[in-house]
Amino acid sequence: MNMKKLNLASGICLNLASLAFGLSLLFTNVNQNGMVSNALDDVFGHGKTEIINTGKTPIRFKTWYSSVEDTLNGNGDIAKAAESEGAVLLKNENSALPLNVATDNVSLFGVTAYDPMYSLDGAGEVKINASRQQYLFDELKREGVNLNEELADWYHNDGKSYYRKDYINIYNNTSNQNNVNANINGAPWEVLPACKENGDTAIFVTGRMTNEGIDLLPKNVSGLGAKDNNYLAFTDNELSVLQGMKTLKEQGKLKKIIVLFNQANPVVEDLPEVLKNYGVDAAMWIGFPGSDGFGAVADLLVGKSSPSGGLSTTWFASREASPSTSYYASSSNVLIQEGVYLGYKYAETRYEDKLLNQGETQEFKYDEAVAYPFGYGLSYASFESKMVGVKLDKDPLKNYDLKGNKVKEDKLRKDGDDLIVTVKVRNTSEKVSAKEPVQVYLQKPYTATNKEHGVEKPSVELVGFGKT
Repeated sequence: MNMKKLNLASGICLNLASLAFGLSLLFTNVNQNGMVSNALDDVFGHGKTEIINTGKTPIRFKTWYSSVEDTLNGNGDIAKAAESEGAVLLKNENSALPLNVATDNVSLFGVTAYDPMYSLDGAGEVKINASRQQYLFDELKREGVNLNEELADWYHNDGKSYYRKDYINIYNNTSNQNNVNANINGAPWEVLPACKENGDTAIFVTGRMTNEGIDLLPKNVSGLGAKDNNYLAFTDNELSVLQGMKTLKEQGKLKKIIVLFNQANPVVEDLPEVLKNYGVDAAMWIGFPGSDGFGAVADLLVGKSSPSGGLSTTWFASREASPSTSYYASSSNVLIQEGVYLGYKYAETRYEDKLLNQGETQEFKYDEAVAYPFGYGLSYASFESKMVGVKLDKDPLKNYDLKGNKVKEDKLRKDGDDLIVTVKVRNTSEKVSAKEPVQVYLQKPYTATNKEHGVEKPSVELVGFGKT
């Protein structure tokens, strides 16, 4: 079993975005007592019932806030918690992270470091509250990190002329109503000021914007300056910055290089190989942190919290490695052809079929097709996990209604198809406090009857997950 397969099998799990975070809270609390509102109670304390008299039937609702400001603060707490537990540490070598606040002298590279991606774009109201938006530079400074302010000044002034804000969708559109889109052409290394050589730690932030309803154009975007003109690959200008950092590192002027991916999408190329070739010591996917999330990113970088997120989809090494991309459409109408074989379900099934020589599977090399497997994510801590037991759930969740009340005896379902899997997880680190996700996979037999009737079954399926 190769290393990428081992990472998947060992149970490194996902919990990556605000939606996943919210669902994990919801599932935990429904499992305990069936009350959806208790999930919010756990975060904000017990809510209270408000009544609005409209002249007709009074409207009753439950609130956890006392004012608009209180509401914004509560939403900010959710965003920060989601970012803290959702960011994914992709690589961390040579103790690059967390930063040493006392000794590291940090330079932030890339226009996205100063003009970040907060949220996806779309027809809805997704504009950021300007009075609350955070910036990575400011949040790191608040943590006491020594930063290259001269380089920051350059990016805020001269550096702006070297990039445009846009995204590339299937229509090759390059405009956006909210004007808060991705950096495509950041400044190349050769135009950066001499102060780029100041400091001993480089953090390069790159980002891509996502829109709704239309697929991002994966290749052949004219003038993009990236491999295959792929919007989700590094551009030539970005690679020139990475090469410049690598050169400084080889000259002994830099101790470490760190890359942050401020985007919702995967990087569609062989990212582990690219990071290795350019001497990158650490890399982290931070998604779209929202207006209040960059404080959490800073906390992760300085070690106030440890990354515990995992990828919610397989990161393929190329567009061609994932057949579902063949069905990208030029509108919101997409022809679905791949069935259940999406993401990890495709990669794992294809790998098994090739390994067991099943069907007509052609050559498939997992390590070459998959950059990072589904659920992948590192931590500053180390853990030991052990499955303690598996047993039937005699009184499963489906025997309760949404209010947590047990259904009538004659409606109880006793089919025994619910399992309780108990896993013991131990933090083996001496000084690092951290959370660890655990995921449970199930492999179902592909029976003769399944084959006879053409039933589709992936090799493995995620059937449960949790976090310590």
